[in-house]
Amino acid sequence: MSRTPARGADGRPVPRVLLVEDDPALTQMLAWELEEQGVSLSIARSRAAALALTAKAAFDLAVVDADLPDGDGVSLAEALARANPESIVAICSGRHGIAGGSRRPPAVHVVLTKPVSVRDLLSLLRSG
Repeated sequence: MSRTPARGADGRPVPRVLLVEDDPALTQMLAWELEEQGVSLSIARSRAAALALTAKAAFDLAVVDADLPDGDGVSLAEALARANPESIVAICSGRHGIAGGSRRPPAVHVVLTKPVSVRDLLSLLRSG
């Protein structure tokens, strides 16, 4: 697994983000905005796809939808956080119990409410 950060034309590290989201409209909106900000973005629409991507490369930030078509995004986020302790892992959800933050899993850094703000994601990257 590649832990060496990618470098931009200016030599600075390019932030690597994994977005695990099954909503095509939200995915496209975030992809446009994040790529415009110089982020290297990998997109997975399921747990299985996310696990395959993370087996190949490291990431700086993973944003995981709480509800995925092939399983629980919360347990996926916890697994990603344990496997990549140097990475920031966030869950995004519109569900009240998770989105309210009262049920944040211990291995996960932050719970975001949908629709997710690109500004919040960039802030997370800068804080890590």
